[in-house]
Amino acid sequence: MSSYASNGSIRVSVVDGSTRTGLFAPDGSVYVVEAPGGSFVGSSHPCGALYVTAITPGTFVGAYAVDGSLNVVEASSSPDGAMPVTVVSGSFGGVTPSKFLLEDGSSFLLLEDGSSALLLQ
Repeated sequence: MSSYASNGSIRVSVVDGSTRTGLFAPDGSVYVVEAPGGSFVGSSHPCGALYVTAITPGTFVGAYAVDGSLNVVEASSSPDGAMPVTVVSGSFGGVTPSKFLLEDGSSFLLLEDGSSALLLQ
């Protein structure tokens, strides 16, 4: 199979990096691991997959994140600077709520309705 989807984006399989994978999956997609952020990691994970940072479509960024990972956006035609991808296995957003720490050091999260009813510890 091809590494490209019909819309021209790169087909990716999101993995956690706990086992050695190499760069390409048997189906031709590219293995990627979400970068943890916070420190420089470069573009290659030790398991062989690419480190990526998923961005929101329409957010203008460069090709690389500050931590050295590749910025990717899920199948977007907008010119946001990130590499467009189509996820064929796994999903982005591997951060669990227990790992959130806001920039001001608190663990309060302001919800869309304006409340902060959720306290993460």
